[in-house]
Amino acid sequence: MDAALAKSSAVSFGVLVSVDGASTLYERNPDLGLVPASTQKLYVAGAALDLLGADTRYRTEVLTNGLIAGSVLRGDVLIRPSGDPSFGSSQLGSLAASVREAGITRVTGSLVLDDGRYDRAVRVASWKAKFSPGESGWLSAFAVDGNHRNDAATVADPGLANLARFRVALEAKGVVVVGPDVRGLAATAAGSASVSVGSVTSAPIADLVMSFVKRSDNTYAELMTKELGAKTGTGSTVDGVRAISSYFDRLAVTRPQVQEDGSGLSSNNRSSARVQVRFLQRALVGSNGPALRRALAISCVDGTLKSRTCGTQAAGKVFAKSGSIDNVVALTGVTATASGRPITFSFLLNGVRSARLGRAAVDAALAEIVASRI
Repeated sequence: MDAALAKSSAVSFGVLVSVDGASTLYERNPDLGLVPASTQKLYVAGAALDLLGADTRYRTEVLTNGLIAGSVLRGDVLIRPSGDPSFGSSQLGSLAASVREAGITRVTGSLVLDDGRYDRAVRVASWKAKFSPGESGWLSAFAVDGNHRNDAATVADPGLANLARFRVALEAKGVVVVGPDVRGLAATAAGSASVSVGSVTSAPIADLVMSFVKRSDNTYAELMTKELGAKTGTGSTVDGVRAISSYFDRLAVTRPQVQEDGSGLSSNNRSSARVQVRFLQRALVGSNGPALRRALAISCVDGTLKSRTCGTQAAGKVFAKSGSIDNVVALTGVTATASGRPITFSFLLNGVRSARLGRAAVDAALAEIVASRI
């Protein structure tokens, strides 16, 4: 493996290849804290399955208050988003349709956004400016189509920008809201309580985890980190990271040296190959282990590994999470040797001058591992 990694163009290496969860096949600076890039998403995935629950679904709801006289609502319409990272334009249309199906065509009050589930930070401070909204959409409890838009309204306040889109969706269904767009809780009108008129739910957390890990979706990872924070404190990235750290403690695995986000976009993050290997070994044997393993991309088959290891013995036999930001190539996952012995590995390459050479070197190392008859 030394010969393979020598061709990587990397300056710093953190590598650990563990056999049967105990002995070591290969190591190189396994305790060195390096930038993990998107392999950090494994931490979010494991914690989400554990803390949020594999079968849990996000629920976005629309409510009304006041009195309905004929087709006129003398009150407000409120949308209560849940932080669902998969929420899109079609769901927005469905919620608008539910208001019309309640018999309402005119609303005398306001269109209200209750998005206090998460904080107002729309990006992580240590990210490079170019990462928003390309690598990650603007963060908000009310995200529509991933908030990958750069118009002035979305940049200024993605939640209110999406509320304006909801108004347009209502108008398309024949519902006119006379009052302004506001943020807050719907005021009680004429002594009436808020009444739900419609909701949409997401796929289960296990399915969302599989989707974002295989595709390495940064927005999903960051919104799910905020949701972890909302479960244990505030809906902030900081509290989400604290929840992930507590998950490490429950696994009895040493925490990463530095974790500033969920996606791995921050170049301030630091993890070691040993931390990543131990984390994966422990997380995969828990009750949510099968769901986490299903989320891993498969070499030469799907996700971010669809074009990796093709034409080698490792094709279709490596299940892993890749990582790649500027000057970083990483891969953490599981495979097996030719003799059937299970392998857990982590390759963290920093200071990489050529991402192509870095990935090729890791893939060559994996081919060696899979061909081994130890």
